[in-house]
Amino acid sequence: MKFLICLLLIITWYNNLVQGQSCADTLNNLKAFQVNFIYSGQNTSNPFNNYVERDDYFFQSGTLIVDRVNNNMYVNYQFDTDYSFESWLYTQNNTYYILTNYRSNGCIYRFTPNVTPITNYTDAGVAMVGSIKSQILSFETPNEFDAAGLLYVDPNDCSPIFQNGKTQFGNSLVTFTNFTPLEPSMDYFDLPDACAHAHLIV
Repeated sequence: MKFLICLLLIITWYNNLVQGQSCADTLNNLKAFQVNFIYSGQNTSNPFNNYVERDDYFFQSGTLIVDRVNNNMYVNYQFDTDYSFESWLYTQNNTYYILTNYRSNGCIYRFTPNVTPITNYTDAGVAMVGSIKSQILSFETPNEFDAAGLLYVDPNDCSPIFQNGKTQFGNSLVTFTNFTPLEPSMDYFDLPDACAHAHLIV
């Protein structure tokens, strides 16, 4: 569940704006996008140990597709290069499917809390990120996960550069590449045959 929480912090961006406009409004009106990410965190819970608090290092990388019009999310990713996952989140019925090579080597699903995308970005200044004068946007998650952080974006197209944040599990850093705005579509969220008889977990 921790990977879901971390990934929900990433839900942002849309690059259809006028040069020089604040990216906060653009991100708050996001419809759909695809982006690659690398997530790392320290002093966080171990996702494979029932979220027992421990001083740990957490790493994942993958691709995220979010459709905020139809309220769906797809992610493929790896944990520490040992375990691979594909996941589909359908917020209209609060179901979350995971196809993995970890333990079960199959497809499982669970019911999730009511998750609301981040739509409360506010301007928090500017900063140089390498040679890019980036806009800084602050945010808090509008749900029970109690997370907050800063998102650094390229002001030319509002594409994300990186994000730092703090959740109930610890601190995190996410870097982004290959941001692509998309038209909302259900085509990205078809479950594979392997999930036709997924096992419910609680």
